[in-house]
Amino acid sequence: MRRKITLIIALAGMLFAALYPVQVMAAQSPPRPGTYAIGQQIHRDSKWVLAITTVEATRSTLKINVLYQNVSSSPQTLTCTRPLNTKITVAGKTYNEVNSYCSKHPHRTWRVPAGKTFQGWAEFPNLKDGKSHFSVSWYDWGVAKAIRLPDRSGLLSNPKFLSLMQEVQRFHAPAICITEITQKTRLAGYPVGTLWGLSSHSCFETVAKGAVQGVSLYQCIHLYPWMTCLGLTRWAHPKSEAHSRVDLSSQRVTVNGMGPLRIGMNRSEAQKAIGLSISEERRDTGRHCTDHIVKGGPKGLYLRFAQNRLVAIYVVPPSMNISTASGVHIGTSRSGVLETYAGETTTTADYGGENIIFAPVAPKFGGRIIMFDIIDGAVASFIAGERDFATGSCGASD
Repeated sequence: MRRKITLIIALAGMLFAALYPVQVMAAQSPPRPGTYAIGQQIHRDSKWVLAITTVEATRSTLKINVLYQNVSSSPQTLTCTRPLNTKITVAGKTYNEVNSYCSKHPHRTWRVPAGKTFQGWAEFPNLKDGKSHFSVSWYDWGVAKAIRLPDRSGLLSNPKFLSLMQEVQRFHAPAICITEITQKTRLAGYPVGTLWGLSSHSCFETVAKGAVQGVSLYQCIHLYPWMTCLGLTRWAHPKSEAHSRVDLSSQRVTVNGMGPLRIGMNRSEAQKAIGLSISEERRDTGRHCTDHIVKGGPKGLYLRFAQNRLVAIYVVPPSMNISTASGVHIGTSRSGVLETYAGETTTTADYGGENIIFAPVAPKFGGRIIMFDIIDGAVASFIAGERDFATGSCGASD
């Protein structure tokens, strides 16, 4: 009789389990102590790029490290304001910072030189579950969403980092360049620290070689502030990129070039880089340089060549939307130009108007300039490239 009752109870239990299954919750555990590479952007505009570099986990806290880069051409100001409003949100619950750089330096104001960086940080209570997604609200800069800590905390074991190192070595990078990349990656993780190291002066020749071969990441670092290149992940030279058409109207002009176009390219290299034909129909003044038109490119954009070498990029009306990397374009006010490039400009009179010359001093710019033609208090045209050809008299017809 007891056996029958036991059997009936067991069968009833099985039937109940089938009809009303109980969800077994996976065990939760906080992240293992260590440093995790994140590399997620929080904010980007013409002056600043901010990205979460790494997260440092201890038994009780989670430290968020954020790198700021001044991507403009002039010094910019940072200020620690009150109230401190950095937050993380996990599973719908929001937690305020428990410590931060600004809590230790309240009301501090300081300047970051053009192209330079600043490392900020804030600490929060640690995650209850290391596999949870969370978001970070960073002061008034913005929000980084859907962050999840990697499975491993090793900063130099990321497969993409190892792939990039192989690519760097393919271009025979010097030992000092390899060391710089490794040290910066240990400091800020992949990809932020890795690109930070790759942008160093010791890697300049390596980056230049990669740019010549059409590697999109190297071209970006060669032309622009490195934190603007975080979205690029192609290290090797993809064959399809060399022949794809580039929308030049969306590319920004720098002293080094325009998008994939680099000062110093010959005409064949330039055509291959943009996937467009550079017209034989050229504005020729009979002097030692000529301005060519890009077929299918924006009207008012001219590529200046001398002895089959790109020496300058010239922008005139109706190309009103093409701008410099700092956002200056035809129509920008004179005061706007001077404010944008404060400390690195000179002015000269020019036939009733005025020329403002921006001449960055960093070695990687090679003495190249951008010259803005100012008429009636605003930019009427501008030209970027080698000084002798940008300020010379062999220009395009207006």
